[in-house]
Amino acid sequence: MENKELKEAVVGLLVLATFIAERAKDGLKLDDAVALVTKFQTDAVFAQALKDAVEGVGKIPEEVKDLDLAKTLDLIVYLVPKILDVVQALSKK
Repeated sequence: MENKELKEAVVGLLVLATFIAERAKDGLKLDDAVALVTKFQTDAVFAQALKDAVEGVGKIPEEVKDLDLAKTLDLIVYLVPKILDVVQALSKK
């Protein structure tokens, strides 16, 4: 998979940002931090996305350096549906 670490990092950020944005609708409080820890401990998909995002972070500068048009388009095609999922999730009340 091209740009593996970059994709995983962005997905991890999107997952985390979605969680925080959903919790922040009424303002951030201490119980939001507790909820984050709880989600990390109990939601395997959430936890794996964050672990994957951090695991290869050192390889990202090299992946960015090697981006060409084809790899950039591949990255965009991969990420757009995920970004749309975040927008849809945050649009729900």
